[in-house]
Order: sequence, then structure tokens, then C-alpha cells
Amino acid sequence: MSSTRRNRRQAAINSLENLESRELLTNGMKMGPDGYLINKFDYNKLIYKRQNPPPPPQDRRLVFDLSKFEGYGPNAKAVITLYGPGTLVSNSTLPANAPVNTHINSDGHLHIIFDNTTKESQIIGKVIGTKKPVGIDEIRDANVQPYDTTGVGTNQMGYVNLAQFNLAHGGRINFAGGVQRIFINDIGPGSQLTLQALATPPVTSPQNPGGFNSTTTTGNSGSSAVTNNAGVKTTTTTVNGITIVTTQPTTDQLTISNGALTGVGGITLPGSVPSTSSSIVKVEIQGVELYANHIHGYQLPGTSMTGNPANLSSTRVGQEQFAGLIDVDNTGNNPDQLVVFNVNRNASTWVVESATANQSINVIAQKYVDTGNTSKIVALPANTPVTMLGSGIGQYSNGTFSIPEQSNLTGALQVIAVGYKYSQDGTDQYWINVYSVLDGSFQGAFNANQSFDGLGGSSGNIYVTNSKGGTNGTGFSIGYDLTASLNSHVGVTLANSTAGLNYPSTFKSMAGTTGAAGISYLYDVGLQYFQPYNPNTAANPQLGVIKMGVSGTGLLSNAGTLQAGSTSLPWTDPPKYSMGSVDQDIFIVNPNLSAVDSTGTYLSAKLYDADTLAGAGSFKIYTTAGQSLKGLSETFYPQAFGAVIVDVRGNLKTFSADIVDNMILNVNGIAGYVRSPETSNTTIIGHPVLHLSVGWKPGANVNIISSARPTNKTPGGKDRPGIRGGVRVIKNLPVIGPLTNPLQQGGF
Repeated sequence: MSSTRRNRRQAAINSLENLESRELLTNGMKMGPDGYLINKFDYNKLIYKRQNPPPPPQDRRLVFDLSKFEGYGPNAKAVITLYGPGTLVSNSTLPANAPVNTHINSDGHLHIIFDNTTKESQIIGKVIGTKKPVGIDEIRDANVQPYDTTGVGTNQMGYVNLAQFNLAHGGRINFAGGVQRIFINDIGPGSQLTLQALATPPVTSPQNPGGFNSTTTTGNSGSSAVTNNAGVKTTTTTVNGITIVTTQPTTDQLTISNGALTGVGGITLPGSVPSTSSSIVKVEIQGVELYANHIHGYQLPGTSMTGNPANLSSTRVGQEQFAGLIDVDNTGNNPDQLVVFNVNRNASTWVVESATANQSINVIAQKYVDTGNTSKIVALPANTPVTMLGSGIGQYSNGTFSIPEQSNLTGALQVIAVGYKYSQDGTDQYWINVYSVLDGSFQGAFNANQSFDGLGGSSGNIYVTNSKGGTNGTGFSIGYDLTASLNSHVGVTLANSTAGLNYPSTFKSMAGTTGAAGISYLYDVGLQYFQPYNPNTAANPQLGVIKMGVSGTGLLSNAGTLQAGSTSLPWTDPPKYSMGSVDQDIFIVNPNLSAVDSTGTYLSAKLYDADTLAGAGSFKIYTTAGQSLKGLSETFYPQAFGAVIVDVRGNLKTFSADIVDNMILNVNGIAGYVRSPETSNTTIIGHPVLHLSVGWKPGANVNIISSARPTNKTPGGKDRPGIRGGVRVIKNLPVIGPLTNPLQQGGF
């Protein structure tokens, strides 16, 4: 059997073939500006660069003439260069010394201001023509207010090499967005370093990585990844025979967007780990690296509020305070008082147990007096009836502090703001007085120019709440620029905005307002029907909290409401509740519900996690019977005055300095390696502290506090003692801080 196939002849077509718009010949490539084809990736990159041109070279390399300043040679210069993404001049249309641009001030100190950087960016400094180190007053992101340590709006940074520079007395370094490595020569007293760990190190190699022309290593390098039973990627390390399993972070930030810590250290108990010690591979902790030559803090002489820490028999932290307002005779007449409470922690666990009054300050109402061309404020008679409204912690840039037998210090002072009202010519006047956290001295006052019945602090500024204000009549909050308001004696709202935040109709404010350390949230206690409402049972609403996000410019936004416990209260005329905070926990107090124990009369304060509002325990606030507590503030640490504060969020990979005096190193994660051969008057806190090379003489007042390592057994199976090599071990050490120096740029 056979078959035939007809073959069709291909006829020539008298035209060009359409090769899919010639894509087969170009493979999707585009014509570049030089006439040659480039691939799509490079073409899109070229278009992006044209649409988003990088800052010009003159905005990334700045040269400062030092010859006009005392102690420098005629050819002395300081050169600051930014490598990688970003700029040192945020707004070139403003004067060179504008706060958003890197500049040198009249004292010859640098302000290094960066913007639009990433973890691949580097700041490198060089001094030419002199051997004298150059002082630095501050390093921060241009989009962040000078004393805001929450990290909101802050860009990341990779490497910073300023080994020929000193951080000046009262200086600030703020890398709350994240930083890998910092070299600096000396760090002066009263300085504040706020550092956030990066989840992964930069890919870009550091410029001049030697720093001080020498290197310091832990001697524990190399890494190995294992997978635990849950399939989560971890790394393991051994320290003195102890196995540590560290869960790798999954984001570039170890904190939530508003600064609250999501965890400390990331340590879990050993899971699927090889059983023989020979198969365990040691790893370095990923985290911040800080190298300095000398760190010299300042020791505070005695003051009325802080006592006398000249004989520091214990750590300078763990002794925080908060403020409250007391109506002494419960009639609303003066003298009403600002009372400073000491926070008392359990000696073994450091859990907050109680708060006791430390000092009382009479709150005297103020008013304007017109003197012609100017106006000033004067005190009203002490018996003027005053209603106390609330208190909060802020930062006043022009604060003053007097040290006995020394000149006054002027700088950014942490202050207690006290809100109150009084009647003048039949009209209610709403005022805010401000007092130093160091000695209680009066720093100024201003007219709020609007009604309020709650007050709290966040990011260095002050916020007020009107529980019956807003478009819904259920609450309204707005913030004040504290420094500008005190300078003018009239309330200046943040970003010059009068909008504020109107509370939703479903949440009714009770005017208990507070912030929390290092978190850009504001909180207000109130009522809401969190449970399904059944009219037949006439159920009352539950106690809850509204969280308000605080932007980089201080504006508020509704971040949601959360229930606080199971307490039910009437919607109409509920009792007033007060709020305050201890470190990163907020607490709520019913000032009308007191009790008595063997110590005295107290109010019960319930603690809540500032992010989730999960219960975090409770403590007692001891008051005098018959006194009414009207408002509570956030915590502050007056005994930290003058010390160098290094506050690390996340892990610390390495800290190394030759001489350290009066420093607080507070690590909210793992403190991997700490080196300080000559140490005095210093506190080191880690969760936990691993490797140490710290030397001190007897009586040098060095305190090293660590959480328990993953196992409390030695390689031989014996229980580990509570003290290891001079380290005080607290098994479940709570997070302390973040810490803020009570006076910065103080000219010590």
C-alpha cells in the first residue's frame, strides 16, 4: 500500500517579514543614549536615575575650614563624606547652617545631618592640617526632631568612621533607624547615643575599615545554620560550653514601626542542635558595633530631687521616677502639689512592686503681665483656686540647671509639664507649668489657649486631651512644641496645625493621657463597647485605650482602640482614670479606689504592654490618706545626669573602649562582646551579656546585669550561681528604658 503527499511550494513574498517588531533580533533590548542597545534592566535603571537624580557631589562631600577656631592650624580642615545612597544637605535652598543641613557652629562643632540613606551608606570623616580632634554636637536624620528617639521616619546607616572626631559634651548620636558600625575617638559627659541594630549587615565593604588602625575581635567567629523542629532558621553558638540558639530576624527592623520592642535578643532554648559539643559551631551576634578610645561621663553632685549619687553604692538605673499631681486638701485650693514618685523594684527580679513619694513641689498658677513693648508671666497668689489636670515628660531646649559652686548649665533639659486651670474674670484659663526633672526648679509656663483635662508627653513634646471635645464630643488631642511655647508663653501647636485628632464616636475619653519611652504613640484611657452589646441586658461599656500614632512632625493619627481588662463602667459620667508609664509599659489607675496595707494607703496601678495592651502585672502607688491623685507622667532617670548613655535596641555585636568612666550601656537585646580594660562608675545591661573583657579596681562601682543565658547548667550539669564573674544574673530581667539623658548639650 502506498500514499503520496502533495508538497506545497513556498512562494517568495515581495515584502519585509514582521519578526514580532524585531524583538527576536534585539531580545527586548532598548536603544541607549550612546546609540548602543542595552538590556531592559539597565534601561529601567537609567530612566530611574534620570527621574531621581542622586544628590550632587557637593552635597555628599563637605569641607569645613577650622583655621578660624582656637587650637587649629592655619590649614586645618574637616572633611565629611557620605558614600552610597543619601545626602548631607537635605535642603540646599536653605542657609548652610540650617538645622536640616550638615554644618559647623560658632564653637567649631559639627552637626552631621543625613537624609535618604540606607544600610549601604557610609559616613567617613577626616581631619587635615591638625592633630586636634574635631568636636561633634550631633549626628541624626534630617527628618527627625533633635530629641526624638523613637526611630520613626529615620533612615538606616551602614558604617560611620569618625575616629579623628570627639562627641562633644552633651552631644547626641541618633541612629534609631539602624546602624552597623561606629568608630569615634572620645565621647564626652552627658552624651546620648541611641542605636538600633540592623537585622543583616551591609553588603558594601566599609571605607577605611581599620578605624583606629587596629582591630578588636572576640575570637568567636564562624557560623553554621541549623533548622529546629518547627522549620525556623536559626544559628547556634557556644559560650563557655553553653549552647545558644538565635532565631534570625525576618525584617530589617527589630522594632515595630512606632518604636516598641518586639523582643529582646531573639534567644530560644536549644532545639534541634547537635548533641556533641564538637559539632557545635560558634557564631558572632549580628548587631551594633561601637568602637571608641575614651568615654568620660560626669558624676552629679547632690540635688534635692535625685539625692546624693556621689556615693553610688548601686546602679544608676533601675531607680527611675515618675510624677503625679496631688490635691492636698481635696478642695481644689492651693497649694496643690507636683509629687515625684520613686519606682521601687524587687531586688531579685527587678519587677516593679511599688512607688513612693520622694519630693513635693507647690504648683503656683501663672498669668500674663503687659509691660508695654513686652509681656511676661508672674505668679498668682498662692491661695488662688487651681484645678490640676495632668502631667507629662518633655524636652525643653533652653532649660537651665544649677550645680553648686559651678556655673549654670543650659541645654536640652528633660522637664515635667503640669497642666491646670483657674478662673480669671469669670473665664477659665488653661496653663502649663514646666519643672526640671533634676531639681524641680521652675523653668517657665505658657497659656494653652484651649480647654483640656488630660496631658501626656511623647517624643519630647507635650499633648493635651479634652475628653468632651472633638467633632463627636467624645475626645480631642493635640500637641504643642514645648520649646516654642515656653519661649513665647503662648501654646504653639506642632507643625502649626490646629486640626488635632478627633476621637471616634464609639470611644469616649476619660482624660487619662500618657506616652511611653522611645515609642511614638500617645495613649488615652476611655470607654468602648468592645463586647457585643445587648440592649436587653443594659450592659455597660468596657475600659479601653485609644492608641494615637505620632508622626515625625508630631501630628496624631488614630492607631486603633484596645480593651484593657474586663472592667465595665457607665457611659454617662464615668469616673476619671489616670495613666502613666514605666519604661515601655503603660499603667492605668482609678484614683478613687484606694486600699490600705501595712505600709499605708495605696492605689493599685495595672500595667499593660504598650503595643498589645496585654496585662503586664501591677504595682502599688502609696499616697497620703485624703489626698486625690489627679495625673501621672512617664518615667525619667535623673540619676543618669552627666553619664554617657549608650542605648542599644536589638543586639550589640561589639563594644570596645580603652577607658570608660560614668557610662550606662543599656542593651535591650544580646550584648555579644564588651571590652573595657579600665572601667569605673559604669553600668552594663544585656539580655543576656555574653563575652566580657572588662577590668576595674576594687570600689570602682561597676555593675554588670544580665538576664539568664539559655541554660542555667554548667557543661558538667551543675547549677549556675546567680553571680558569674562579677555579673549579676536576673533570670527574667525586664527591658529597661529606652533611656534618655536628662540634660543634653549642657556645656559640662
